[in-house]
Amino acid sequence: MQYKNTFSDLLEKFAEDIKTADSTFNISDRQKNILIDIARNTLKTYLTKGKIPEVIIDDPVFSEPRATFVTLRNRENNELRGCKGEVFPTKPLFESIQHTAISAALNDPRFPAVDPEELNILRIEISILLPIKLIKPEDVILGLHGLIVARGDNTALFLPHVPIIYKMDKNRYLGELCNKAGLSQESWKDKDTALYGFEALVFEEN
Repeated sequence: MQYKNTFSDLLEKFAEDIKTADSTFNISDRQKNILIDIARNTLKTYLTKGKIPEVIIDDPVFSEPRATFVTLRNRENNELRGCKGEVFPTKPLFESIQHTAISAALNDPRFPAVDPEELNILRIEISILLPIKLIKPEDVILGLHGLIVARGDNTALFLPHVPIIYKMDKNRYLGELCNKAGLSQESWKDKDTALYGFEALVFEEN
């Protein structure tokens, strides 16, 4: 995912929120299931009727601004079908999930748009991002830290479980991230390249 010139501006805009954000955020299994249901109902309604369904919120946690990613995978072979998200908390949690679910289905340039008939074979995965912080390569822990690399206009992101799914060691994780940003594989070693780490609360449909 490319953020180009807006990333540094947004990082500055949300600097105070990042500094004070709760890095121990967690939710119950019941809340996770509700968010999954919101994502699925949103996809079904939007893909069939072209509108975002109204959500009645009675849980204040869902109204807190949070950054989220939604990933769609084929239930049978686990192949990726779409993934989009937001790095910064610009919307309430439930609304962010609605928007990123639609974007994952329709706006991932690697895939054709999801057809309504496909929904039954797709599994929804949600990632709620925790605060972003500068991180040194030697401090990156595989499976724990998602990463963002930024250099000039070139920026890319990997969610924390990417190196686990694709069996990457740390050097490959960093190198593939740089490649995704349009940089050379060794760019993460350069002083002009900024590396940010974040943790995420990740859950999916059963």
